[in-house]
Amino acid sequence: MTTTKPYPAYKPSGIEWLGDVPAHWEVRRVKGCVTNIIDLTREHLDDELYLALEHVESWTGRVSSNAGDGVSFSGQVKRFKAKDVLFGKLRPYLAKVTCPKRSGVCVGEFLVLRPHDAHLSTFYLEQLLRSKPVIDAIDSSTFGAKMPRADWKFIGDLLFPLPPLAEQRAIVKHLDHADTRIRRYIDAKQKLIELLEEERQALISRAVTRGIDHNVRLRPSGVEWLGDVPAHWEVVQLGKIGAFSKGSGGTKNDEVPRGIPCIRYGDLYTTHKCFITQTRSYVSPTKASAYTPINRGDILFPASGETIEEIGKSAVNLMHTRVICGGDLIIFRPTIPMEPKFAGYALDCPAAQTQKSMMARGVTIMHIYSSQLKYLLFPLPPLAEQRAIVKHLDRATGDIDAAIARARRQVELLQEYRERLIADVVTGKLDVREAAEWRPEESESPTGDIEKRSEYIYAGAES
Repeated sequence: MTTTKPYPAYKPSGIEWLGDVPAHWEVRRVKGCVTNIIDLTREHLDDELYLALEHVESWTGRVSSNAGDGVSFSGQVKRFKAKDVLFGKLRPYLAKVTCPKRSGVCVGEFLVLRPHDAHLSTFYLEQLLRSKPVIDAIDSSTFGAKMPRADWKFIGDLLFPLPPLAEQRAIVKHLDHADTRIRRYIDAKQKLIELLEEERQALISRAVTRGIDHNVRLRPSGVEWLGDVPAHWEVVQLGKIGAFSKGSGGTKNDEVPRGIPCIRYGDLYTTHKCFITQTRSYVSPTKASAYTPINRGDILFPASGETIEEIGKSAVNLMHTRVICGGDLIIFRPTIPMEPKFAGYALDCPAAQTQKSMMARGVTIMHIYSSQLKYLLFPLPPLAEQRAIVKHLDRATGDIDAAIARARRQVELLQEYRERLIADVVTGKLDVREAAEWRPEESESPTGDIEKRSEYIYAGAES
């Protein structure tokens, strides 16, 4: 068993973000070792990969299993070879960097980088470009506010640390071993989170469509995706028990550290529950009048989203303070007595989400309108029963929510550890040469290819 430790001697790199490097390492410019390949084509062969940005996982380089499925593109794409490094230049802070094992084509938002120096390992270059210090340095150079992009000229002029080739191989081997172990644990935790969320959703769905009395008499609801409901419940259209309005307001440029709480449509995408008890945004009182005021108990729907899942979201405002909302939100205000938390549970459950997904229109961006939402059907029990259901669900989901939160935090800590480990190793803060000698060969590379990297690394195939 070996441990990593700092190198015995260091020297200044002359680079602010890099600091000192091991005394025997070189410092080179990227363009002195790497070529930016621009091989444009309009063709895609059946056995080739097709990679868009969404096919590459941030910070890991894993390529999704559906990469290349149903390929349809217009215009030119870039050709790449196996073992080229693809760097996502759009929003580089997402760290979409990968090294495919198969040739193919990719969207123009990737830089196709190919080492032309025999002393630079492709796989070391991949790890280096995905490290946080390098990503931060590149991200600081981007241009464009809404769609920031990195420029090859800046990346090509970037100075980077270059250890001896044998040491690069040791670094890659050590990081592959660590990444495989971390990823297996993360995958297990994410599977646990999925199962817990499914259990939570099933509990909510059963309670808001059947109630909590297992002996209650049921009747057909007349709605296919709803099934049977308690005989004494109503099945109502949303538009008949309340009124809709559209949110309006300024932009995120209005935000201040403290002020009037403002709900934006992104809050509905990021919340893991169907309630809003606090906001991430605040607007100064002088600008708040340009926004739409909302009440406690108002239900908010996103008017647009990129996926069916996003357009199916909704949340009820449970804040007691003055609250406003921005644009691209639809506001529903009940005109009958209704328990707010019951509305939150009921309008975000699978039966309601199914209806909203069927109402959505659009391809790239999905849209939904109040003229459609007013026909949304959901079961409505008496007020006292709504409150009993809420009490039951709060208790039943509390432990599940706590378990999900713990699992998510564990995943975050592991991701932070992996990020820091890569940064420390590729910049020479830790010496892994001895540790790498004890590492077994992994059967799966971090990008998800069922091949041994040693097939390339130790056969000298980087050059």
